[in-house]
Amino acid sequence: MLIESPRPNVCTEREVKLVAQTQPCVQAFTRMVKVWKQGCQGQTWCMGYERRTAYYTAYRQVYRQDYQTVHKCCPGWSQLNGEAGCLYRKYCVVL
Repeated sequence: MLIESPRPNVCTEREVKLVAQTQPCVQAFTRMVKVWKQGCQGQTWCMGYERRTAYYTAYRQVYRQDYQTVHKCCPGWSQLNGEAGCLYRKYCVVL
């Protein structure tokens, strides 16, 4: 059962957990492409080169810390039968 605060012998703690997220990363690259051009010297068409930029999206995994408040039985106490709070003292027998 979920332990809530304020209840008898319930302590509040902050837990840290890592949360993974996928993050887009846009990359650009330039390349030379062959093209047919019109109006070249003495010819109606000739082959030339043009610079073209292309974009692609890569994805990378990034991690961030997420803090969460949790309620647990305080040291030396326990919860039984889903009761509200931690009503049972843990006894330690030393021999």
